[in-house]
Amino acid sequence: MLLNVLRDPLATQCFIAIRSMCDLFGTGEYLGSYAQLMHLCTPPKPERGPSRKGPTREVLRGVLDDLEAYGLIARDKSANFNHGQLRIYLAVRKKSNSKPVVKKSRPI
Repeated sequence: MLLNVLRDPLATQCFIAIRSMCDLFGTGEYLGSYAQLMHLCTPPKPERGPSRKGPTREVLRGVLDDLEAYGLIARDKSANFNHGQLRIYLAVRKKSNSKPVVKKSRPI
């Protein structure tokens, strides 16, 4: 979905950042803030030369809206606003029932 439909590098980076934070605690839930997510999506400062800007809050909100529209994440906007936190849930992946194809090697 990220690479074939959205084709947005920021959406991919944002999803991977959220997923890595969710897997850190094993809950499937990201609990943080927009500032923290903006920091995770900002490129590191180079040794020399100008540093590249990170995403703004509005851009990040648009990316999260896109991820939610395609079913990759879920969030409760009213609860997030009331609690002053950004709480994002990862969508449950479908498990494949098919078994991998394994060819047995023949003896040499």
